[in-house]
Amino acid sequence: GLEVFPNPSDGNFNIVYNINQLTNLSITITNLVGEKVFQNIYNDYIGEINLNIALKDIRSSVYFIMINDGDSAKTRKIVIK
Repeated sequence: GLEVFPNPSDGNFNIVYNINQLTNLSITITNLVGEKVFQNIYNDYIGEINLNIALKDIRSSVYFIMINDGDSAKTRKIVIK
């Protein structure tokens, strides 16, 4: 599964996701109106990904973290205080 913590956050949080097959992985974070505030693509990835995300100068609001591994897409909500 997809873990995001701490939540709520001050803009510094962790994303943990496990991939069982070699794939291209896309991580996108958007605000409530769909504007991208972060995006990264990992090519030919397999195993556990453990990222520390530090969004600087970000407004307090709700954001959506979307992970697409080619076979499935998962979304989690994060609150930035």
